[in-house]
Amino acid sequence: AGAAFARIGEADLWVVITAGVFGMIKFDWLFWLAGRRWGEKIVALWAPGDLAKRFVGRIRSWPRWAMPIAVVAAALPGIPAAAVFAVAGLGRMRLATFLLFDAIGAALITGLVAGLGFGLGQDAVDVVLAVDKYALWISLALVVFVSVQASRRQKQQAPPAA
Repeated sequence: AGAAFARIGEADLWVVITAGVFGMIKFDWLFWLAGRRWGEKIVALWAPGDLAKRFVGRIRSWPRWAMPIAVVAAALPGIPAAAVFAVAGLGRMRLATFLLFDAIGAALITGLVAGLGFGLGQDAVDVVLAVDKYALWISLALVVFVSVQASRRQKQQAPPAA
């Protein structure tokens, strides 16, 4: 959305990309720190049992060049970034190296999305403004819908009264 606004002159594209990168990486170092501090325990928390032990063993045998690639790839949708970042800490990747590769991955994704928004220009701005206009009502409707569904499930699972 910011890049679309940049296309029509409402913002600077470099500010949009910089803010996007910073927004993506601002708390990632905490997951790296968790992996560094608690190691296998944090991985076992996310994947308990033998799976976690095998996973940690496999990671320790990875070549050193593989972890930076995994950190860059963690920015892709569908990849559990927090787990990758914790594994980077567990694998003893230095913080400066981690932050560099984390920023590279975030910049690639932010640049791709910003390029799409910049390319669409005014059409994307119109969509963003329409979504903004109705977002509150859509959010409230989703909250009501989820609450009703949860209430129905709870009533179905409740044992019958004696």
